[in-house]
Amino acid sequence: MIRVPSVNATLSYWVNERGATLKSFRESPNGASATAFVGFGGFSLEITSLPSAEEFIRGNVIRYFGLSMLLDFDLRSAAAGDATGRRRAAVEEDVNGWTVKSVAAAPGDSFSRICLQVAKSGSDGKNVLSETTTFYKSIGMEVVAGDEQCVCLRFKSAETEGDGVSVNLVFELDSDTDGQLEMGNGFDHLAIITDNVSAVFDMFNGAGMEDRIFMAPTTMFGSRIVGVTDPNGYKVYLYEPKRNSTDVLLDVAYERD
Repeated sequence: MIRVPSVNATLSYWVNERGATLKSFRESPNGASATAFVGFGGFSLEITSLPSAEEFIRGNVIRYFGLSMLLDFDLRSAAAGDATGRRRAAVEEDVNGWTVKSVAAAPGDSFSRICLQVAKSGSDGKNVLSETTTFYKSIGMEVVAGDEQCVCLRFKSAETEGDGVSVNLVFELDSDTDGQLEMGNGFDHLAIITDNVSAVFDMFNGAGMEDRIFMAPTTMFGSRIVGVTDPNGYKVYLYEPKRNSTDVLLDVAYERD
């Protein structure tokens, strides 16, 4: 979930300029706040209003959003050798200043990846990238690529079981900074599917990671959900999807009246 000064302006960018589908929208009676979900296939991005009295601080958590480069071309013109087939720049900023990149992606993988920054080392001196990899593997994700600077994870099993194309979650060290995370207030949380919320809760308790649990298993919007923090301090909601749901990030249906 991202928190932004203007939901409508952010919606306009993702829907009108980047081709996302508006899945749901809810606005308060006085119009002071709104929450929307936009999607590319099985991926949902939750966009919600920042309180008007709160200054927007983007921070450096989100390195970039990666969209398939196939979305950036007029395919017929490109196939004919027309260099003007590209419709937009390979790298640009959205209305909130977050970087959006065109990246290589498989067919159907329109929203290909979210790249988040990791600290160079934790307060205990541990390798946070390694700790991050272990954390996300423990909740069912698989490493598909990586080196000393980054790791790329995804739910490969979802694809082999016919549950759609999974979004890549990338964690990357920033060699141009001191590695300190500036959380800001724009990025709020990730929400990721799990098969069994209770099993995840028991696993964290059994592994001595009780301090990572900030919300015990509960039911919200018809789905079982538990809240944990990853080694970077990022909030992660793990939820059991509703029947026939393949969303990678939480999609709660707030329908426009």
